[in-house]
Amino acid sequence: MYSFTTNPEGATADGLGAAYRAKVLLKNLPYIQFHPTALHTKVENETFLITEAVRGKGGILKDNKGHAFMHNYDPRKDLAPRDIVARAITQEILNSDQEYVFLDTTHFEKGKFKHDFPMIYSTCLSVGIDPEKEGIPVVPAAHYSCGGIQVDAQAKTSLQGLYAIGECSHTGLHGANRLASNSLLESIVYAHRAAMDSVKALNEIDLELPFFNSIPEWNGQEFEADISYKKTQLLIDKLKNIMTEKAGIFKTSKGLDLASKELEDLYHETLHLYNNNKLTAKLCELRNMVSVAYVLINQARQIKENKGVFYNNDYVQNVL
Repeated sequence: MYSFTTNPEGATADGLGAAYRAKVLLKNLPYIQFHPTALHTKVENETFLITEAVRGKGGILKDNKGHAFMHNYDPRKDLAPRDIVARAITQEILNSDQEYVFLDTTHFEKGKFKHDFPMIYSTCLSVGIDPEKEGIPVVPAAHYSCGGIQVDAQAKTSLQGLYAIGECSHTGLHGANRLASNSLLESIVYAHRAAMDSVKALNEIDLELPFFNSIPEWNGQEFEADISYKKTQLLIDKLKNIMTEKAGIFKTSKGLDLASKELEDLYHETLHLYNNNKLTAKLCELRNMVSVAYVLINQARQIKENKGVFYNNDYVQNVL
């Protein structure tokens, strides 16, 4: 849902969208973690992540004049937590006429970057950047969500019989600012718990086969009019712009109010396309993204304090 995201193209909030339409409880959607350093230049139309390990090895963030700036934001400098570094980079971008800052590794011992980060090195070279000779242009990118479909300790949702595991779920493990690799708990531990609990539940109920036989056949062939890829992509780009500008790293109450109105209009436009055209995967994804973005924005409007990855400029005196 954002212009820059470390997520693959197929991560389009489909699980959240399905849960929303089923009136399943969604919680803490506005707590989106932004990774501080993604390559500004897209690689095959996707955002490429520059791992934090580069800063761990001594990489230094610099502005477009070649000045290090992280000491102005946190005593831990380039090794500060993700949310602080992401906000610092965004502020530097806002203060300049550039769309990115630089991650400088030119002071590394010759051949060290190539040896330690061969994939990053080759990827940068593929887009014309040599990390051993010049700074890597980086921007923050939407990374992972602390929120999602509310579940209990067994991965059960508010809808009886429905479980949610993985990135779509809200387990509470992350709090307001997720730690790296916490997703392993959600994908492994909660997946196991969901499997065990659902087996137990299935052993206690009788499934009525006539119910499954009563599901009508798909009648989508009646939708003869096909929509163009260009129109759907145009609305997706519009959604990304709204979310990036008004619900990104820095938010304001006025911006969130405007985003809510814009997304409501976008929702009706998407719904009209959905109801009057042949369904495509892209259109279904757009529908889910718009629905979830609308919920996210309106949940964000209810948050009156800055905590973890959530930051509203109107509440700068209340930062935890």
